[in-house]
Amino acid sequence: MKSQMQVEALQSITAKSMQEEFVRYALTAEQCSVRLDSAFPRGSDFEALPEADKQLIRDVDVCRCKVIRDINPYANCSLEEPLKQFSSTQLFEWRSKLATRNIAAYGKLVSV
Repeated sequence: MKSQMQVEALQSITAKSMQEEFVRYALTAEQCSVRLDSAFPRGSDFEALPEADKQLIRDVDVCRCKVIRDINPYANCSLEEPLKQFSSTQLFEWRSKLATRNIAAYGKLVSV
């Protein structure tokens, strides 16, 4: 019974944490697109932006990188480059599914 409660608590904490991160990412990405008029500058265009806009772009990149880093441990090889081609929404969804699978495997281990 105690192990089942631990698994449920882990599921709840993980789900809440991932939801908060997704909402934070979505709000930051929306704010970034509103401020930059849907343009995502690179290179010399990036350097010409005000510091607040640069920070927004960095925050969006940090969110994407964190999700990719969270997905990587589930693979036997580095997936950083292949995963960059997918949308952030897809990455968040995959991370959630992998975490759920991982928690289910943990639940089976502690119930033995």
